[in-house]
Amino acid sequence: MPDETAPAAEEREFLRWFAERGAVLSPSVALASFAGMGRGMQALEALPEDALLFAVPRAMLLGTRTSALPRLALAEDARRRGDGMDIDDDEAQPGTWQHLHRQGWAQLLLVMLWERFRASERGQAACAAFDAGADWGAYFGILPKHFDTPMFWSDAELAELKGTAIVEKIGKEEAHETYEKDIFPYIQSHAALFLGSLAAEQPDAVPALLQEFYSEPLFHMMASAVLSRSFHVRKPEPGQQPGAEGAEGMVRPGDRGVELAAPADEDEEGENGDESELHIDSDSDSDADADEAENIDDVCMVPMADMLNARFETDNARVFYHLDKLEMRTTRAIEKGEQLWNTYGDPPNCDLARRYGHVDEPNGADVVELPILRVVDAILALEGAADQAERRTSLLSRVEWSVAEGLDEVHALTYLFAPSSEPPHAPEPAKASSSELRAAAASVAEELLVHTRLLLLDDAAYEKVQAKGKLPNARIEAREPAAGKTLGVAEVLLKAIDLRLAEYPTSEQEDSARLYGAAGQQAEQGMSANLRAALVVRLGEKRILIDNARVLTAAHEASLKIAAAPAKGSKRKGAETAGASKKARK
Repeated sequence: MPDETAPAAEEREFLRWFAERGAVLSPSVALASFAGMGRGMQALEALPEDALLFAVPRAMLLGTRTSALPRLALAEDARRRGDGMDIDDDEAQPGTWQHLHRQGWAQLLLVMLWERFRASERGQAACAAFDAGADWGAYFGILPKHFDTPMFWSDAELAELKGTAIVEKIGKEEAHETYEKDIFPYIQSHAALFLGSLAAEQPDAVPALLQEFYSEPLFHMMASAVLSRSFHVRKPEPGQQPGAEGAEGMVRPGDRGVELAAPADEDEEGENGDESELHIDSDSDSDADADEAENIDDVCMVPMADMLNARFETDNARVFYHLDKLEMRTTRAIEKGEQLWNTYGDPPNCDLARRYGHVDEPNGADVVELPILRVVDAILALEGAADQAERRTSLLSRVEWSVAEGLDEVHALTYLFAPSSEPPHAPEPAKASSSELRAAAASVAEELLVHTRLLLLDDAAYEKVQAKGKLPNARIEAREPAAGKTLGVAEVLLKAIDLRLAEYPTSEQEDSARLYGAAGQQAEQGMSANLRAALVVRLGEKRILIDNARVLTAAHEASLKIAAAPAKGSKRKGAETAGASKKARK
């Protein structure tokens, strides 16, 4: 671990640059290295709540609003139009800067690559004629030179993630395709812009220079930096005066998708009324709203703010912005030697691993995804219908309708009993009482209960739901006479969980033994950080599934007792379908 009182050369250069550009760093804090997390920020003395840690002028932010590249690229597009090139601004033809605006973070990543080149020894001279202003060279110098995120894992390491939600969100193939089809062709066709005077001075060396400064590995590095370290900073509103506080705060982009995806602004007001969250979704829908596309320009790099690490339930600092600067302040009293954490939304381990390459043990915010299609599979398995294909088609039709009504295709399950703070971090209590299980049943994902019950309704009840536009009540003990066989909601979800658990190559007991040991067995020694992260992620997902299963088991047993009891009145409570309001799409 580096001596915190004697920073490495690149850190000293960064701190010098930070001060010279007009930023302010409190003498009460310093950058430090933390095991398993890399560089972070530490308090050198006790700090009160609302203490200023640092302030960053807006001009220091690195993004499409502060870099000269967008201006130069648009000017080049205009020049080519003048040369007879058929480019329609409104249609944003391929090969133009405006067209790249539709490609998620493409413009920001090109800005990152170009600014990195411009700050290099050769780039400074080659780009001098661009009059692009001060560079971010010292900032690039302190950014990670490698990442431990799954994007850079070996195939063997990625295989350890089988069954987890991470696999489909890494986006290696999508990133490669975007680089091959959009990013590099644009750079090649604008060599004079991306290499400056070197393109004319060394025409034969252009291919080699492009590979040196704009290679696919470097592209992935910049994309990973954006994914793990970028922030969403809204543009100041017209009429605001310098020094006046804005109405919104600044947060890190949420993590649902790959680094090349189109941002989807799903703001949620925080406790101070000024924090919001930007989710980067892996699905770039063709019908994305225009304002979502505009938010792409809000994503930027914020020097120093990205040095703070994130961990479950440890947030002790937040960023607030003014028209001319952004400030990081403490949200509670800080002890001497304590690490400063800038955490939004308590990310689960699947997000921490994918974005940062580390995990928390334990992580009470862990989630596991249960696709509604797995519930469909469970219904088919339990019903044993003679014509599986016809029944599946019918169920999928209901899924399509329900999704159009606002229900999710994938549901997130969470811990119903919190994991222990002590290894092996299993949910506690290990053996819950009947009353504890009943209480926990109230926390089972409500929308999942609604969705499952909707699929179980008989045709007549389902048609009534469609006609009224009201979804069934979320009743975990409900039983429905679907396809001539009465099934319970809890019963179906138990089967769906069994099917979901079967997607993992190992059991919960095997993973726990490797990580923490077991009776007569020691924990695996010499485990790599990547392997440990993979095991922690998949063990957490399995434990959530098993945790939900024990609650669902109790609910299923209760539903059977209710069904066996003498009926009271002419209506069976389990057949009620009205009452739940239509849910808006999230």
